[in-house]
Amino acid sequence: MTDDEYEGHTEGEWEWWNDYIRDTSGNEIAKMEYDYISADAQLIADAPKLLAEVKRLREGIYEVLNDCWPNATTMMKRLMELIK
Repeated sequence: MTDDEYEGHTEGEWEWWNDYIRDTSGNEIAKMEYDYISADAQLIADAPKLLAEVKRLREGIYEVLNDCWPNATTMMKRLMELIK
């Protein structure tokens, strides 16, 4: 997963409002059934993958911190491996 996969998506937080997705300022982003911006639709579709990645990173960081403390060099190397 790379950062540029979602380039062009609507920034910020979203919320459902009736049949629309809107930003938290109340600006309409898309009507639910039809006009998702392509990058927004991809981001929504990939939500389960993104959640899994967050969980993987949290678990990995916790492991590294427990295993490597107080050796900072080893910790940094393991963290770099984790985020590749």
